[in-house]
Amino acid sequence: MYRNGILSIALLLVSWTTSLSQETEKASGPFRYNEDRSFLEAADQREGQWWVPLKYISTTKGYITTGMELRARYEKLENANWGMNAGDRDGYLWLRALPTFDWHPMERTRFFGEFILAPAVDVEPMPSPIDEDISDILQAFVDIELGSEDVWRFRLGRQITEFGSGRLISTRYGTNVLRSFDTIELRKIRDQSQTFIFYGRPVEAEIGAFDDQWSRTQQLWSLYATIDLIERTDDASRSVGLDLYYIGSENTQAVFDEATGRELRHTFGTRLYGTWNSWSWNPELFIQLGEFGEKRIEAWSLAMQIGYQIHDLVFEPGFDLKVDFISGDTDPNDAKLGTFNPLYPKLKYFGESGVIAPYNLIDIHPSLSLAFSPQVNLTFDVDFLWRYSRDDALYGAGGSILRPGSAGSSRYLTTQYEGILEVVFTNNLAGTASYTLMPPGAFVQESGEAETMHFFGCELLYIY
Repeated sequence: MYRNGILSIALLLVSWTTSLSQETEKASGPFRYNEDRSFLEAADQREGQWWVPLKYISTTKGYITTGMELRARYEKLENANWGMNAGDRDGYLWLRALPTFDWHPMERTRFFGEFILAPAVDVEPMPSPIDEDISDILQAFVDIELGSEDVWRFRLGRQITEFGSGRLISTRYGTNVLRSFDTIELRKIRDQSQTFIFYGRPVEAEIGAFDDQWSRTQQLWSLYATIDLIERTDDASRSVGLDLYYIGSENTQAVFDEATGRELRHTFGTRLYGTWNSWSWNPELFIQLGEFGEKRIEAWSLAMQIGYQIHDLVFEPGFDLKVDFISGDTDPNDAKLGTFNPLYPKLKYFGESGVIAPYNLIDIHPSLSLAFSPQVNLTFDVDFLWRYSRDDALYGAGGSILRPGSAGSSRYLTTQYEGILEVVFTNNLAGTASYTLMPPGAFVQESGEAETMHFFGCELLYIY
């Protein structure tokens, strides 16, 4: 049933896009505050589609830019947690609107705001704060800039943010409700290199209207540097960058397989990333120290990614390989916690289903992408997943425990098979459809229900 549905949608979308212009660009998000519409000051630039005049509205002091993102996403997860959790019979629908307002009263000052309206339909047994937020303030901050060659930018307020490639700090963009932080930030910018100091508390989303508040139990602080080692070429075919950072975090109500308590964690990391013609790479090393209750924290992770695309072949095939080693706790009775904490990562870390979170894992994740046209891309991937430690749990979204470590002795979790179709209809409208198959591995079979999980998702995204 799922395979037939995916095939039907794929054929429909491919046939729809065969007549699209070759210059169509994909709609993008979620960092709308990075858009620069100052070039629209010239009236002859404010021509085209109906929304173009809304991107530059002159005022007595400066100008205002407005925007909107509309998304409808359907998901269905069958046999959640391999049958351990109650699933939904007919799937559920996420609806999301993100109107934005960006006022530049002076050249070096701006006020940015973004609302979120995110209802959910038929989430069973009941929606969670990542499924539904009727209405609230997603972002509201002020920027003040000083300097010319070295630009210093001070930011105060609520914002969504992402550090590096989003392995530790991300927006949670794939779910219905994004993650934001109430922050204070000072950033130095010079060309492509940046250094910033950051302090923030995550915003705890609630299902109701205008009731989101910053967390009283969690806080985050960081010193982060991005260094441009090789200047990016105009066509972005060659660039090399280096990230060096420290992230401190506290959670007074942290939960791991062995206990619940106060967690103070210090993460030291580095990332070397770049592109060189057809090659791309993105390895990252993390070391974590700190304390959890009466225990000391000693954890680590190594994430590697390398890709290669053959532009001269039909469909321009792209080959990608991701490998992750994420430490787990090896002895629940000793004085050390070895479980790596990914902090605030993207929830769809290993695939569209978002079932498994990056704790206590080893994974090998090859993929193949095919570009049928500039508007149509199809990706196939396989992900082999094991527990890093036999004595630690299998963790799900937000650090929830899907299966305790004591429930079995095997490492092997599952081999995940996934296909993703991405289609760009116009400059503003894009769509995706995906199917994921996750049969139970040895540990899942030992630890309880062991049905095969099926996940299907599709969405339409409109942005202006």
